[in-house]
Amino acid sequence: MEIILHLSSDLLDIYSGITFMNVLLNNRKKTPTSIIILCFSIYMGVLWGLEYIPSVPVTILASSAMLFSLTLLYNGKWIVRILTVLFLSLSTSLGETLFTLIARPFIPDLYTTDDYRVFLLMMFGSSICEYLITRIILVFWRIAFHRERINFSLLALLSPILSIFMLDAFAVYNVERSVSDGFLISFFIFNVVINIVNYWLVNYVIRYNNLTEKMSLMKQQNLLQEAKYDQLSSAYRNTRSIVHDVKKHYLTQKAYLDKGEYDTLSEYLDKCMDTLEHKYIQFNTGNLVLDTFISNHKTMAEERGIRFITKIRIDKDRIPVDDYQLSIIIGNLLDNALNECRLIPAEQDPFIRLLITMDDHDHFIIQIANSKNRTHPIEPKEPLYHGYGLQNIEMITEKMNGMMVLEKDNPDIFSVNISIPITNPAKRQYLTLK
Repeated sequence: MEIILHLSSDLLDIYSGITFMNVLLNNRKKTPTSIIILCFSIYMGVLWGLEYIPSVPVTILASSAMLFSLTLLYNGKWIVRILTVLFLSLSTSLGETLFTLIARPFIPDLYTTDDYRVFLLMMFGSSICEYLITRIILVFWRIAFHRERINFSLLALLSPILSIFMLDAFAVYNVERSVSDGFLISFFIFNVVINIVNYWLVNYVIRYNNLTEKMSLMKQQNLLQEAKYDQLSSAYRNTRSIVHDVKKHYLTQKAYLDKGEYDTLSEYLDKCMDTLEHKYIQFNTGNLVLDTFISNHKTMAEERGIRFITKIRIDKDRIPVDDYQLSIIIGNLLDNALNECRLIPAEQDPFIRLLITMDDHDHFIIQIANSKNRTHPIEPKEPLYHGYGLQNIEMITEKMNGMMVLEKDNPDIFSVNISIPITNPAKRQYLTLK
């Protein structure tokens, strides 16, 4: 029994230390697990040797130095290494103190006895309490730095806290009814096993959840890539059409030149310019971002039988956001609307309606509305979720002191309204800032 207690205590200490460092340092070097276990075993052996040194400061310094040397098996900042040593030392001290308080009721002569079995029992119990305390510290560390969800953290926190209460309740019970050493050790081992199993199960759930979220993000990225591919395909087809038409126009012009029909050539050139402006330059606001995005999405929408309605009245020199911010706003809005309308059957007459203007109070306004898919509606996962990128739009809008409002109560139409104030004095037209 004494050997079992001794080995169980050492193994639990090694497991606690490795688990603790895996979480705090989180980036182990290319060192085999067997080597790390061996290093921790050597550390435990050194601690046993330090027990025979009467000087407490020397023991603490030597133990801390050994712990710090173990952190060198991981990649990490020096401040995190120091915190790891401090937290492990703190959990060891708290574990010993906690189990001493628990053991006092059923071992009255705890401080005076020379019984080696009592010493081993105290060592084993302290290791259990140390493990439970390290679990609690790790939960708060993950919440603070790994941004794990609170529900998972509470699940991981529940087991060690309950175990501590169970140990305390068992101590009270033992005062009234004495129990055998075998039952006592079995109870301790049961607590350890339950906590380790709970730790691994919670970790598995967390990893599974993280993988699920990554897969969801990858799916979103694939959808965005498909949308961008459609845009490039549409632009490529448009370019090929331009090349074909320009080649035809050159041949016609050359024929008129060869015949000397210059008046007819002049009329033909006027028609070509008019056709070029109306067919290939659908929007000419003067802002390249707006003209490009709106033209491309209008072409893609019309190819899919989606009505694309626009009303644009702006002064390009007064737009309060730069081209990069404008591309995020208008690009994501049009992508969201187009992605939703692509799922709507033609008989439901899907449409996209876009309004971009500047009002009499020096506000840059973007309003976009699109049909909702009534056949297979997509329910948003978050309150402000519709398509992809609305959070980025909202961040830019708030950064520019603007406002974004989503209107999704209408069962047939989803709309986004954005209003950004024009605060640059050089761009303001109606009001003067004080």
